Amino acid sequence: MTRDLTSSKPQSSGWHVALDAASQECYLGNPQIVWDIIAMFNKGIVDRRPLSSDEADYKLALVADKAECYRMADIFLGRVEGYTPIGAWSTEGHIADHAASIMGLEPIDDKRETLAASFGAHVLAMYRAIDSARSGEPDEVWEAAVMSANYALRAALLGLPDPNVD
Repeated sequence: MTRDLTSSKPQSSGWHVALDAASQECYLGNPQIVWDIIAMFNKGIVDRRPLSSDEADYKLALVADKAECYRMADIFLGRVEGYTPIGAWSTEGHIADHAASIMGLEPIDDKRETLAASFGAHVLAMYRAIDSARSGEPDEVWEAAVMSANYALRAALLGLPDPNVD
């Protein structure tokens, strides 16, 4: 006898839930969707990073980037409509602990704070890459830093191993 994996009966395997979630437009378990979200996040970081050395401009950018880190944390914790979380991975905060591990941070009990701090670590990595590019570093140096930061964040959000560890 074959069991219907898409059955909604209590005895089913649960695949129907996974299949339904994966078919959603903004399913956060889809690597391409996560990559696109990271790209939009990065664009905001670059757009906000001031060209001048004016301290007030830097403080404004930092405040805006911090707010964006919390917004991203809310998205990946399943708290924003329009995005489909990865079940308990998102909603119970397992994603936050894994992200902290990948980003070299200590997780805390507050999963939103932990995940926002992980996004903050990514922001700082992007700031360093932007500053490196602006200071005249060769393209391959800052481009490698950007890609390393992006791959680490994607691994953190999808529950993959740290790509920067051999």
